[in-house]
Amino acid sequence: MKEYSIWGDNPTMKQIMAGLIMMILTACICLELSLTTSSFQQALANVSVLPRPVYSNPGQQVTVDVNISDIANLFAYDTSVWYQNYFVNATAVIRPVGHFLEPSNPANELVLKWEIKNDYNATHGRIWLSYTLLAPEAGRSGSGILARITFLIKTGGSSHIVLNDYPGRDGPVKLAGADTLPIPHTATDGMLITGPSLGVSRVPDSPSYRDHVTVTVLVTGLEEGDVQAIILSHSYSSVNGSGVANSTMISTGGNTYTANIPQYPYSVSVGYKVYLVDDWGYWSVSNAYNYAVIDNIPPQISLVTNSSSRILKANITEPANASGVDKAYFSLKMDEWNWWNTTMNFDINTRLWTVTIPFEPSFVNQTLDCVITARDRAGNNASTSSVVQPSAWWGADINSDSCVDIFDLVPVAVAFSSKPGDPNWNTLADINNDSLVDIFDIAVIALNFGETG
Repeated sequence: MKEYSIWGDNPTMKQIMAGLIMMILTACICLELSLTTSSFQQALANVSVLPRPVYSNPGQQVTVDVNISDIANLFAYDTSVWYQNYFVNATAVIRPVGHFLEPSNPANELVLKWEIKNDYNATHGRIWLSYTLLAPEAGRSGSGILARITFLIKTGGSSHIVLNDYPGRDGPVKLAGADTLPIPHTATDGMLITGPSLGVSRVPDSPSYRDHVTVTVLVTGLEEGDVQAIILSHSYSSVNGSGVANSTMISTGGNTYTANIPQYPYSVSVGYKVYLVDDWGYWSVSNAYNYAVIDNIPPQISLVTNSSSRILKANITEPANASGVDKAYFSLKMDEWNWWNTTMNFDINTRLWTVTIPFEPSFVNQTLDCVITARDRAGNNASTSSVVQPSAWWGADINSDSCVDIFDLVPVAVAFSSKPGDPNWNTLADINNDSLVDIFDIAVIALNFGETG
């Protein structure tokens, strides 16, 4: 059976009809794309609180802007802005010069609501902003500032700055075009955050050269999970040099963190701060703290000679990081009422403190009390008691080198036959104290020649 086409067999007619169908489809697609693009562009309109977040501290004032972006033909707006009133209070809300809906003629605007209620209820404050242009003003397109709000931070913590939600409407803010129709949009809330309070303490409070210092920080006004890192940074300075060191503080729970500062020598100055960075990338810095390393430990004293030694020697020491021994003193009880006092000498070769004990004939075969006192550069004192037992040969030790030898004999020989007032008189050579250097003095040396101690 032969089939018939309504178009006939004319190929030209078929081509024409195919072209018409293609044009209709193209037009439909373009219309749909146009409608979709228009809706997409309108959906890009956004009301936001910027900057976000705002980081501050209690007692400070901060400013945020209610911004509009990518809007077409805006003629009026109405919104409420909510915040937690335990944390912040609004102190001012203005339309800054050059704001987005600033009329060409000041008479061509109407402010229906422009109010602050910090005590709107027990938990929240509210700002109500309702504003419109008046004819013959035209709607505005683009981006800009609608209002500028100043807040006073009351305490530590944080608060969202919430643009009022109107359920069932095209967006959380009422935006009206010059054609009186609602403008679809989105909204972005703001955030105010205080710098957390960093309560810093250390143990011990007055560190000595023996102490590691434990620094503890208690973070308040910020959730533990919002802390990205806490750094203890300390510097040290002394006559031998200076430097800076950083260490990551370790959480011990309860928003508490610790880190140690190492031992430093006496008199080193140490300063430190704590740095916190939160999950928003904002930094907080504690107050600056400092201390000087102290030495509160007295020197150690030990005798290295026996009681019959003419030259008393003592080992007086402190650890390497301590202040160091400054002075040593020797006191000898001569009799019931009198003490003989002198400063001891430091022998750089033996590292010992020494003193030559004085001699008088009456000392022989007696036991005399003595006291050694040492003081370090930090003012710490130590003392130890002992006794000395002078021997007869001490009188022959004219040069007090704890040895009777020719260097003791020669002074007697040089002063031989002299008496006080003679050119060669030497009091030390008059061993028996009879005001004459003679054979009896030489005899004392001869009898004790070679004695040491």
